[in-house]
Amino acid sequence: MSRKKKIALIIIGIAILALAITAIFFGRKNKKEEIKEKNIERYVVPSRDNVFVNGIISPRTEQVLSTDPSKGKIEKIHIEDGSEVKKGAPLITYRREEITEQISELKNQLEELKDSKKKEEAIRNQPETTAIEGEESQILESNFASQMTDYDSQIKKVEREISNLKNKEYTIEYSNLDGIVSVEKVSLGEGLQGDRIIVQSHDFVATGTINEVDLFKLKEGMSVEMTLVANERKKTGKIESISQRPSSEGMSGEGMAEAFGGGNESTFSEYPIKFSIDNQEGLIQGFHVQVKIPYGKNSIMIPDTAIFKENNKTFVFLIKDNILKKHEIETGKKEDGNVLVTKGLKENDELVADVTEDLKEGDAVE
Repeated sequence: MSRKKKIALIIIGIAILALAITAIFFGRKNKKEEIKEKNIERYVVPSRDNVFVNGIISPRTEQVLSTDPSKGKIEKIHIEDGSEVKKGAPLITYRREEITEQISELKNQLEELKDSKKKEEAIRNQPETTAIEGEESQILESNFASQMTDYDSQIKKVEREISNLKNKEYTIEYSNLDGIVSVEKVSLGEGLQGDRIIVQSHDFVATGTINEVDLFKLKEGMSVEMTLVANERKKTGKIESISQRPSSEGMSGEGMAEAFGGGNESTFSEYPIKFSIDNQEGLIQGFHVQVKIPYGKNSIMIPDTAIFKENNKTFVFLIKDNILKKHEIETGKKEDGNVLVTKGLKENDELVADVTEDLKEGDAVE
């Protein structure tokens, strides 16, 4: 065999070997891809229904009062803007000047009565008076005793009047709560200026309104989630109160027609709602929040075909980025082909709806 034929045969052999290796490689790759990309049925844990409320942060309690000239002249304002105050602490003291004048007049009258009494006692104790004897002495003694009784009666009467007036002389406004004080100038009308004092509690709540459609979906004590609009921080809390008294009037005539499809706009009665906030950090009065209130059944049911057992434990396959992840759960009662999950799953979790024996953790799925 010539050298050229040998070279040609070698080249052909190499080409055939390369084709065989390529066929084997792609065959294995396709088989591997078939194994990796498994077609499964997915199940997504449904979300609960929610009511959304736009709210605003405000102090839980607030006391507002303005200086009131009808209560008298301001004797003293006991607090300053921004100061801390305790419940029961004085805020404003008023004094009625007309009562002060009456007290002064009565005190002068009292002193005069006491002076007159002393003079009568001095006369009674003079030597020429004490020297009198007999029946005349008895008459003088009786008259003196009567005068002293009269003086004592008048003195006690004036003292009672002074005491009663002192109770009315000053009026004091007290703080109804522990909190922080703000003081601002306001117009009192008729050209008069005064101060408005506001005492606000340290803890905050969120307040808003719900419409009549949502009123019966919610109840006090339900858990809520909040998002601060200013910085998107998350907070949790509860419904603290729901007023049964609307803050706006209900619909009539035209409004009802619009609400039931007779127009493009509708108006429902709005009811005030208040939310407690668990973590008060970072709250500022006036911040706006969006409140999410889940309602309805708080239970998770999944197909019983989605669970499998291993070593007396119950699992599902969660799907994370199209990769299977074995995840332990706890289950309760079964009902109509579904099983109650008591622990281990949450809303919007995605899992394999029908687990087969060929599935394992780490598998890729379509």
